[in-house]
Amino acid sequence: MNVVLFHRPPRSAAPVAPDLTGVRVYLDSLGCPKNLVDSEAALGLLAGRGCVRAPEPEAADVLVVNTCGFLESAREESIERILELAQLKAFGRPRLLAVLGCLVARAADELAEALPEVDLWLPAGRHGELPARLAEKWAGGPPPEMRHRSDRSGSGRAPITAFAGFGQRTLLTPSHTAYLKVSEGCSNACTFCSIPLMRGEQRSRPIRALVDEAAALATGGVRELHLVAQDLTQYGFDLRGRPDLLDLVRALAEVPELEWVRLLYAHPAHLTRRMLAGLFDTPKVVRYLDVPVQHASARILKAMRRPYAPDRVRAQCAELRERFPGIVLRTTVIVGFPGETERDFETLCRFVDEVRFDRLGIFTYSREPGTPASTRRGRPRASTASRRMQTLSELQMHIAAERAAARVGGRVRVLVDGPVPPEDRAGQPLAAGTVAVGRSEGEALDIDGCLYLEPAPGGATPATGTFVWAEIVAADVHDLRARICAPGVPPVIGAKPKG
Repeated sequence: MNVVLFHRPPRSAAPVAPDLTGVRVYLDSLGCPKNLVDSEAALGLLAGRGCVRAPEPEAADVLVVNTCGFLESAREESIERILELAQLKAFGRPRLLAVLGCLVARAADELAEALPEVDLWLPAGRHGELPARLAEKWAGGPPPEMRHRSDRSGSGRAPITAFAGFGQRTLLTPSHTAYLKVSEGCSNACTFCSIPLMRGEQRSRPIRALVDEAAALATGGVRELHLVAQDLTQYGFDLRGRPDLLDLVRALAEVPELEWVRLLYAHPAHLTRRMLAGLFDTPKVVRYLDVPVQHASARILKAMRRPYAPDRVRAQCAELRERFPGIVLRTTVIVGFPGETERDFETLCRFVDEVRFDRLGIFTYSREPGTPASTRRGRPRASTASRRMQTLSELQMHIAAERAAARVGGRVRVLVDGPVPPEDRAGQPLAAGTVAVGRSEGEALDIDGCLYLEPAPGGATPATGTFVWAEIVAADVHDLRARICAPGVPPVIGAKPKG
């Protein structure tokens, strides 16, 4: 069911949109890349109404925070930032403070009562209303009267307005790389997760709309797309004809200017044989996959409502590595879930040691009100969960170092992200004497490490947004160092990670 928005104008005249020309807006985007896309869309819509982006909050007329509400720590960070900006509003130039996103969807009434200095609250999925609502506030009038018929917040699909402004985004990523959000919400109903409560059940975007957006981004200079969704591998199940992720990436590969398409958040239960065989044979799809497994104890997976067996993940990883040598696999796991015993945790450690993921994110369980797991008994003590996290982190440090060391000697294609940051030159041994920083197929933006690039003999510093071939010469747990190949050196792929 769609969200219907309309202003109720005076009967005697057509409505006139209040002017926002020249209004300076500062936006903070917190949380995940999917939230960042919403922030970019909001900025694009504001720019379409004449707003100017302010580089610092002190120089802004309007302050906007797009919040995260996924975990308790994220909610605390969001509230802290709101309070900081509210104080600035009280003593500086800013006149208005707007708060958007998942935190608002979780606790709008409580927030409005506790933070009266906030002028406007909009939950996730309604960032498209921001220009009109701010314009009314800026003009000193009441907010426009709006009627909503929304089945968000867990009672149905995410609203269609969740995609407002996606075609006119103001990128907050480097200009050569961007996120492409292929769906909103989630229909998996994992017992620990509050996403359906905040964003509704999954609504996929049509392939044509995604290809059009990708083509526009590529025309503007984007060469790499990170495909994001709560569950990429369930893309399209709710669309007519039931296209899947493979259909989508094949269509995106036809966009001429694009070079790389990267896949994040592939649920193991929906990673089909067809996808396993075809995704990484598709031109431009890089050999990288984020497969969040969450646990490896069959008992805990069942309690999490994750409908797959650990052996399925083992087989998927083995098949991917056999079919596509050098593929980089990333995952996330949760420790301290209610009912997790020491034996369950040992099972998880053995699984991680056996599969040997290149990258591993570890979270301690966060009790999220309203989720089925929040009422489960047997939650390990915080100290126990912390100890388990530390134990698993140490195990993964050794694995990651081994996987990275195995890449030394290999030649890789690198997308140059820009000059080496000054703080890296001072604090990262691999950065000494390098001229640029970039990423190979094995590194996702802002999630993984990077490659520090030495210049080719007599070569110039490569331009941001270009591709170079480089030979990996050193590695640590997170980052790599590579020497740019001289022109004419054939792009032969050398050493590959074992396994």
